[in-house]
Amino acid sequence: ILSTATLVFAAVRALAEYDVDDRTAAEVGDLMARMISLRQLSVSVARTLSEGRDATTRAALVKDLGTRFEQDTVEVVADLIDSIDPQSPDGGLLRGLLATARLHSPLFTLRGGTNEVLRGVVAKSLGAR
Repeated sequence: ILSTATLVFAAVRALAEYDVDDRTAAEVGDLMARMISLRQLSVSVARTLSEGRDATTRAALVKDLGTRFEQDTVEVVADLIDSIDPQSPDGGLLRGLLATARLHSPLFTLRGGTNEVLRGVVAKSLGAR
């Protein structure tokens, strides 16, 4: 879930130099809130595993939510950077990070299992057949 964190932080730094509108501020705030929440959920899963308890369902949920977060991050940042000067140091860095994230985005759904398989794990744990 944190493979796009660098991209999010770079976007926040770059946008800090501009007078952003409420929509942009809300989108950045949403990304940050989701990233922090996913990080906390991941820590919870790690804690459960370190205690020797089963965390299969929660881990699958975190992976599914994290994959969607990573994919959403690429799209949101791509929309936001139109207002950033590409010649600025932050603008150039951000565009490079975005290009790398776009290149890697197909892998987001494959690491740790495909979303369809993970959703099956969750459904089975909830009693679905």
